[in-house]
Amino acid sequence: MTKLLKKVNYQSMPWKNGLGSTSQIAIAPADADFAQGGYLWRVSSATVRAAGPFSQFPGYDRWLVVLSGEGLLINGFPLLPLSPFHFSGDELIHSELINDTVVDLGIIYRRDKVQASVMLNSLQNSQTLALTKGTHFLYAVQGTFAAEQVSISEGDTLQVEGPTMMELTAADGAPVKYLHLKLSDF
Repeated sequence: MTKLLKKVNYQSMPWKNGLGSTSQIAIAPADADFAQGGYLWRVSSATVRAAGPFSQFPGYDRWLVVLSGEGLLINGFPLLPLSPFHFSGDELIHSELINDTVVDLGIIYRRDKVQASVMLNSLQNSQTLALTKGTHFLYAVQGTFAAEQVSISEGDTLQVEGPTMMELTAADGAPVKYLHLKLSDF
């Protein structure tokens, strides 16, 4: 199954700690209510406008990637753009903006049921992607690319159920950067 998730359709909702909002891209199960808990994983993007604490998610692990802006200081350590960062949802995390507003992409997932990974990839012309068993998200960070006759524009996400082989092609041969997020059951 392949499904295009358009940025304009992401669902906006408040952060768990109420200090901001996030755009939910996908959640499993699909009918889960994030505020009520009981979900296996969630993929979302948030705009961070000020320093403050991260919401805690006991029993969950997290991945975070800065998409735009100069980055964040996470408990004093720099998280720079396009550098995936993994941490426990149990941790007390305080973030500060390195300069100005940051947009990030994150995954929250139950560590006892799901494993997750995040990798930044570049695409010049075309490549064949071998996707293993699991749920994969290809998030367009920069540029536009096509997969399975579907065009994925900057900020959009392609959700794919593996295993499958997929041909990716950069639009007009322009350089593309995309994040490959993988979630799978144990």
